[in-house]
Amino acid sequence: MAAIEIASVDEATMFVADITNNPLVFARHPEWQAMFDMDLEKAIATRRRLLDRAAADHLRLSFFHAPFPATGYVIKSGGGYDYVSALWTAS
Repeated sequence: MAAIEIASVDEATMFVADITNNPLVFARHPEWQAMFDMDLEKAIATRRRLLDRAAADHLRLSFFHAPFPATGYVIKSGGGYDYVSALWTAS
């Protein structure tokens, strides 16, 4: 897993690689194991910590494994999170 935060005065985006496969499915179930999770307990804890922070801080996430536009937000939903894709325009 990797996470890199890029911040300005009042905006921030975190690029996350491999905290989830497709976040439309896996953010809802942060306890699901992917084959690349070598330490399941640590992977789940890290995934939840990053997603909790993103939801609490309304932090934009750019996912390596997300459908276009591959950037958006997560909100707490039950025991997991819902991924809300950011609006995209060609301007």
